[in-house]
Amino acid sequence: MLRSGHELTTCRQADTSLKFPDREDLRATGRHEASDSSRRACSSQLVERGSVTRLILPVLVTLILALTPPAHAEFVRGIYTFSASTYDTIVSLGFNMVVSGPAWETELVKARQLGLKVIPSWYGDDTTAYDLMRSLDTDPMIMAWYPFDEPDIYHYSKEVVRDKIAILRRNNLKKPVYLTVFSPLHYSTYLPSADIFGITPYPIGSNPERINMDIVGRYTRRARILAPDKPLLVCIPAFFQRPWQYRSPDPEELHNIVYQALTGYPDGVIFFIWQVQSMDGEIWNLDQHPDLLEEMGVINSELIELDEVLTKGEPVPDATVSPHTVYQRVSSHRNAQYWIMANPYADPVTATLALPGKVTHARIMFGRRAELGDAPDSRTIAVNLGALGYATVRIEAGR
Repeated sequence: MLRSGHELTTCRQADTSLKFPDREDLRATGRHEASDSSRRACSSQLVERGSVTRLILPVLVTLILALTPPAHAEFVRGIYTFSASTYDTIVSLGFNMVVSGPAWETELVKARQLGLKVIPSWYGDDTTAYDLMRSLDTDPMIMAWYPFDEPDIYHYSKEVVRDKIAILRRNNLKKPVYLTVFSPLHYSTYLPSADIFGITPYPIGSNPERINMDIVGRYTRRARILAPDKPLLVCIPAFFQRPWQYRSPDPEELHNIVYQALTGYPDGVIFFIWQVQSMDGEIWNLDQHPDLLEEMGVINSELIELDEVLTKGEPVPDATVSPHTVYQRVSSHRNAQYWIMANPYADPVTATLALPGKVTHARIMFGRRAELGDAPDSRTIAVNLGALGYATVRIEAGR
């Protein structure tokens, strides 16, 4: 994701008692494409906390959200950042993890104070660097090691990636390895080297005439099929960096992208990036985009409320959804069904869900350009989605 030597960014968590797995703890067996106990077991170890989170959004319009998430493993809500100076704002926006440059004592002290998990970028390949990483390997705030960012873009072969990780293990570093891959054509190439697999879909590229807003949902599903047993994190582009991206998503597009990702059953999302420089010298800085910051706060508030659905929800095998052009997922949790959907296109569409039992109650919890429509029978629900519409619908149904 980072181009030619630009700094990475960081995210945050909200409880210093958070526990993350060593590499050996990440092994799981047998899972369904979209959801099953092994993936949830992996994701349940990614982030844990049990405290009241108060989101205070320090932008032009102050947004205060008092939220009380359950005391259990959390869905990862991350962001790439460049400095511990951003951690307070990041925490106020509801993030629980950051990806950063090398985390030194200043960053780790701040992360401990705020309860943020950190994935630091690589410290180097010399003896001094490995000695330092060994001293940090038991630090509870470090979530994983990050030896490569998009090796397919930077032309690192799978052998080079594998060999560096082997050196990491020979140096007795036991934290899981986080690895991002850009192209879905290369997911299977690098997947075996990753303990935590990250994908970096970019719906907005360099050509204004070729915006492929639907690729986030498509690539997330592909990655989940290929990686049924591993924690999967989806990087959400919230920036521009010319010549690779000619603009950033607007708030509505950003929200839709996140909902597309959710339908692929990831274990978390990571927004990219707080600050980065384009080839023409222009600097992207989220501080200058309060509309996106505000939208991130709203998105995180929804993810917190949906946390148990995303991490513990069971698939509903008898549910039938249509049309296939709408990204959709149906999960059951605590005697209710949750229908999450995203229309990635500019044309309006009506999505339908048929359940095995009679629907007794349905309401849209969250959404934009979404409203309940006319259903053909008592076992079916319809939602009218406008351009780039998305929604979460809570449903109660009999048998």
